[in-house]
Amino acid sequence: MSKKGKRLGRKQSTSGSLINRISSNPQPYVVSGVLLCFILGIIISNLFDSSEKSEVIVYKTTTCGCCGVYVEMMEDDGWEVEVRNVGDIETILPIV
Repeated sequence: MSKKGKRLGRKQSTSGSLINRISSNPQPYVVSGVLLCFILGIIISNLFDSSEKSEVIVYKTTTCGCCGVYVEMMEDDGWEVEVRNVGDIETILPIV
């Protein structure tokens, strides 16, 4: 068999190599994972900067208690909430 045939006939075990490297020394991978989560958390929190909150419009029925609690929570968090009570929630579905 030629050298080329021997090279092609050889099986390269790549499936376990990464797992073996991680299990032999997991610290760099753990540190990298924690650092990645930290950086993503900072990026995501900056996307939702609390100083730039705008107005929220909540469509609800007058009898909906959970929507009222939601409105209070948003206002406590600094949002400007406009509540629009509707008789039938089905009437506003085309708007949403």
